[in-house]
Amino acid sequence: VQLRMATMIPDYAVSPGAGRTAERILYDAFKRSLPEDFFVYHGLHYIEGGTATEGEADFLVVHREFGFLVVECKGAGVTRNRSGQWNRVYSNGRADTLKVSPFEQAQRHVHDLVTLLKPRIAASLGVQSRGSEFPFTFGHAVAFPRASLEGMNLPLDVSRKIVFGEEDLDSIGAKVR
Repeated sequence: VQLRMATMIPDYAVSPGAGRTAERILYDAFKRSLPEDFFVYHGLHYIEGGTATEGEADFLVVHREFGFLVVECKGAGVTRNRSGQWNRVYSNGRADTLKVSPFEQAQRHVHDLVTLLKPRIAASLGVQSRGSEFPFTFGHAVAFPRASLEGMNLPLDVSRKIVFGEEDLDSIGAKVR
């Protein structure tokens, strides 16, 4: 019996390029592991309502009953040092400090998407949008598909449940649920 896979949007993995290997690995893991009642949007671009600033969620995983999950994907070389700063170390040894942590990035995308979707969902359901209420469960996660999480210096305010490493790729469907 062959199970049908999640609907992937777009229906192809991203094109090659710097920093895209991790996203292709995660795309393929979602495609293999999530059943047909999931929708996975990759590289979801949006415009923040009040500021006209463009945002991009690496992955938005949607399910009618479970709600949605924004997943920020980080490639090889992204680590957190002993002082708590997130850095990207390139293969040539050069290092850059990330402006915000991957978890803050994912949380910002969740907040932006809830703000944008709340009035649209209310209109489609024929109900009036009330305050901060949102009719679906939502959350965020961060994926490091090219790195093991063993020994990773995760912040104390981050649950291992919302972090996906290379060791989680074969069970990513269960982790998402």
